[in-house]
Amino acid sequence: MDAESTKHDQNVFMKGEYDLRGGKQTDSFYDTFPEIESDARAFVVQACSQRSAEFKAADLAQFIDTKYYELIGIEKQIGDDLIRSERSCRLDPCRWGAKFEANSQRPYFEGHERDDVMKHRNEFISYFLTHKDSYYTTPDKNINES
Repeated sequence: MDAESTKHDQNVFMKGEYDLRGGKQTDSFYDTFPEIESDARAFVVQACSQRSAEFKAADLAQFIDTKYYELIGIEKQIGDDLIRSERSCRLDPCRWGAKFEANSQRPYFEGHERDDVMKHRNEFISYFLTHKDSYYTTPDKNINES
C-alpha cells in the first residue's frame, strides 16, 4: 500500500465519504446526531491508538449512550437499554473504513522496560552467564537424528 492510498483511506475514515448500506432507506442514528458520530470516531481512534489497544464495542456503546443523554439533556432511567446496541457499535468502525489486522510483531508487555524490571533481568542473565559451566547444554541439532 502506498502513501497516497493510505492517505485516501484515512480521509474516508475521518470524513465518512461513502455509504456501504446499499442505498439510504431512512435516516440513520448518525444522520440524526452527526456530532455523536464525530465524537464516536474520535473515541475509536483514541482507543485504538493506545499501546494496549484494547478496543471493545461495549466501551463504544457506553460512550455513545453517555453522549446521547448529554446531548438530549435527559436523565437515563435505570433499566433502559443502550441507545445504540453493542452489536451495531461493533460494525461502526468497519463502516467508517477501519481495518483490523493481526499484529504479527513481537508482543509488547506493559512495564517490561521499567528500571526495576530491567535491573532484575540483567542480574538474572549475568548470573546464568557467570555459571554457564555448571549447566548441561544440548547440541544444536536434534538429538533424535543420531
